[in-house]
Amino acid sequence: MARLSAFLPRIPGKSPAEGDTVVLEKGESHHLVRVLRAKAASRVRLLDGVGRHFHAELTQPDAKAAKLKVVDVEVFERLTPAVTLFQGYPKGKTIESILKVGIELGLTRLIPMLTQHVEGKPAGNLDKWTQIAREAAKQSGAPWLPEVSVPVSLTSALAQLSQDPDPLLIVGSLEGNPPNLFTAFEGLERRDYQSIAIFVGPEGDFTPDEYAVIRDAGAVPVSMGNQILRSETAAHVFTAMVTNWFRR
Repeated sequence: MARLSAFLPRIPGKSPAEGDTVVLEKGESHHLVRVLRAKAASRVRLLDGVGRHFHAELTQPDAKAAKLKVVDVEVFERLTPAVTLFQGYPKGKTIESILKVGIELGLTRLIPMLTQHVEGKPAGNLDKWTQIAREAAKQSGAPWLPEVSVPVSLTSALAQLSQDPDPLLIVGSLEGNPPNLFTAFEGLERRDYQSIAIFVGPEGDFTPDEYAVIRDAGAVPVSMGNQILRSETAAHVFTAMVTNWFRR
């Protein structure tokens, strides 16, 4: 049976302590009581999205204002290195799947990019993406919600790298004959990276000029296998491999 989880109400600067009573917001209350069918005395994991789990007992299973008593608090450090996915904006709602699975895989930040081969008219719905992130965190137990940006140009995306100390940059490349991921990883200088940025193109891939700009920024080109992956698949594979390799 899946663990019962809910998000704490958003009260800036206020965090419950052991023994405190918490009243959930209406949406979280409905989901916990009506959808997950939590009962009185059920144990619930409350998340705040900034590194804490509040283990609590449901004292009042009200679908409009559920009440819980905090039993203990668990604190999590941020995973290192931080992993940022710079994603060429994919078609339709694919970015939502990339965000959801990215959270399950431990992604730190997602920055959608408006590159030349982006199809359609991308729209950055941060409110919807935040809700998707919260639901994915409840399912996976991720203690930290990732940062998510509105879609930006490649130039603006690269400018954000200045926020990170000496990041490792890697680009999934269909150009030439780049080494596969693990060969490339083994050839890198062995040190503790604090930040890693991975670049994945949209369905039409990056243009040669875009590849050149990303390489000029210091990115290491890598291959993800003999087959050409869909943009969404590449994002999942890339994120999983990078987080598992560098967070060992």
